[in-house]
Amino acid sequence: MPSPANFLNRYVSTGGEGWNITENNSSLPSGMELGAVAGTTDGGFGGFGVSSWEVWLNGDGEVNWDTVYMFGYKAINEMSQIGKDLTKSFYMSDTKLWSYYDGCSEGGREGWSQVQIGSDLDGAVIGAPGMHFSFQQIQHLWSQFLEKIANLTTEACDPLDGRVDGVVSHTDLCKLHFNLISTIGESYSCSETAEIPNFMPYIPAQNGTVTKKGVAVAKEILNGAHDNLGRRIYMSYQPTAQFQDAVTSYNETTGEYGSYFVKQSAQWVEIGLNLLTNVSALSRFEGVIRDTFRDWIATGFQRYSDSLEITWPDLSVWQRAGGKVLHYHGESDPQVPTSGSVRYYESVRSIMYPHLSYNESVAELNDWYRLRTVSSPRH
Repeated sequence: MPSPANFLNRYVSTGGEGWNITENNSSLPSGMELGAVAGTTDGGFGGFGVSSWEVWLNGDGEVNWDTVYMFGYKAINEMSQIGKDLTKSFYMSDTKLWSYYDGCSEGGREGWSQVQIGSDLDGAVIGAPGMHFSFQQIQHLWSQFLEKIANLTTEACDPLDGRVDGVVSHTDLCKLHFNLISTIGESYSCSETAEIPNFMPYIPAQNGTVTKKGVAVAKEILNGAHDNLGRRIYMSYQPTAQFQDAVTSYNETTGEYGSYFVKQSAQWVEIGLNLLTNVSALSRFEGVIRDTFRDWIATGFQRYSDSLEITWPDLSVWQRAGGKVLHYHGESDPQVPTSGSVRYYESVRSIMYPHLSYNESVAELNDWYRLRTVSSPRH
């Protein structure tokens, strides 16, 4: 909380990341910079000390819906109401308190949950939201030597935006002007990568040349998940994104590489979908085919559509109340497909302004909701 002298009559709610509804104290200083009180919450399920997955199931193995709904949207809403009331009382002010939300990734999904339920916040700054929740978790499991290909793609596409600066600003043009086959035979040398628990395994230093098989894998990842009939399941990343989901685990005893799964995605399947209390059964991907991914997504969407899926396009209540949204997403985000944000923006535009031309509807939408894709390779 800022001192009374620095308080600018503002309150901001913050969100979490991964399966956590809070980033604890790390996100709170952002409020101080704005002369605002900043709030975070444990979700009512002990989220300051545990992940939501640790309390996702009841003792009888059934979904703990109190946790799910609090994690999905209720806790952020309740925190915002309490935070605003507390702020007014603390500073003994009766004047208008401006209230906002700020969050990215899972925090971005939480932010959109507030906009879509018509929260009485005045504005929201939302980054790279994992809003297609059931789709997003399975996306990490779909794409199990690709860093060189990504780097060459960036190098080739960098000039397309008119400026050579190591960052690709128009990844859509990259799709039209760059062929991955041109990377075959290029040499690479990568230093070792330290382990990031639950997210990235230890990888020793490597060197070699890009192969046809490597390019085939890259193409499959960029093409996105499809079922056995070739029907698209979900969107993929832009061509300049790093292939983080394609890393493999290294066995230092045998010197061999094997499958590696982002733990939160394995948790989603085993705990969120199969209602099991461990993730070991997913470790070898036994019996999994293309249709399995489709079925996993369908199960998650049906089970959690009213709690975790944040794709409702009619934002009339928020718009009529005067709410504003600044929505941003990195062009080369390697964790949440940028196209998901673009697709949501388009759905809002078409639903909110169905009788206007494209340019007219964009102009109307621009008054209260703006999407910006940022020239960034980061999530």
